[in-house]
Amino acid sequence: MSADEIRPVRFQAERRSDPIEIVSRRDLLNRYSPEHFDRMERLHFHVVMIGRRGVGVHEVDFAEVEMRPHRMLHLQPGQVHRWRVDSDFDATLILFNDAPTRLATRWQLGACWVDIDDESRKQIKPVVAMVMQEQQTQRTPVERAVALGALRDLLFVRLALGRDRDEVAERLPAAYVAFRDDLEADLSVAVTMGERAQRLGYSARTISRACLEVSGRTAKQLVDERVVLEARRLLSQPGASVASVGHTLGFSEQTNFAKYFRRHMDQSPTAWMESFA
Repeated sequence: MSADEIRPVRFQAERRSDPIEIVSRRDLLNRYSPEHFDRMERLHFHVVMIGRRGVGVHEVDFAEVEMRPHRMLHLQPGQVHRWRVDSDFDATLILFNDAPTRLATRWQLGACWVDIDDESRKQIKPVVAMVMQEQQTQRTPVERAVALGALRDLLFVRLALGRDRDEVAERLPAAYVAFRDDLEADLSVAVTMGERAQRLGYSARTISRACLEVSGRTAKQLVDERVVLEARRLLSQPGASVASVGHTLGFSEQTNFAKYFRRHMDQSPTAWMESFA
């Protein structure tokens, strides 16, 4: 894949000021020619895809997710994805820019999906219907923004999109939560674990122990996993080069980045870019 085959995509509802929009996957695909969907996209907003009928595949961060009825896939800002249009699969798409103010999306290093059970569907269905009704209702711009914003927040909670679906955030070790937030804010490999620990007010050993407790991986392993994922994403962007991506991720020399990438991916950054299709 050449670097210019991925496009960045930003959310804009049919009514520009709407904070959320719900459409069917089929309707979205019908807006463009099939060739439009051959390319990867880097998202700058949230997409929640809930299967309605048929079976298909969706590609997220270079991995395939099998989609079917009642399976929910959550695509988050920063991820790269590709629509696969070679099936009769249809889904409800929930599109929005921002998570609720006091909630954050879960820390996800790959595709995030779950099969929704009957009880959850009962909780979700009426809120989806209300959003779609509000989309058709004539209100003042302020009333519309308030109503749709509140429904977006309610959907966010009922879909359990908040961080750590399987964990209560308050029960997670504080050192782990602080570390992962710091890593997301600063992916530079030039920052040592000692420096991260110092600015967070923990020892490096405490952070690594917390990471092992939650994820089964050390803090260094999580850093490497996250940096390599970002490298793959960045290498797929228009105009990207090995040198520019290495610099963005804090490598002082292109050769150092190339060695790092090869160590974790078993191939060079250039070979990966050329071979990925």
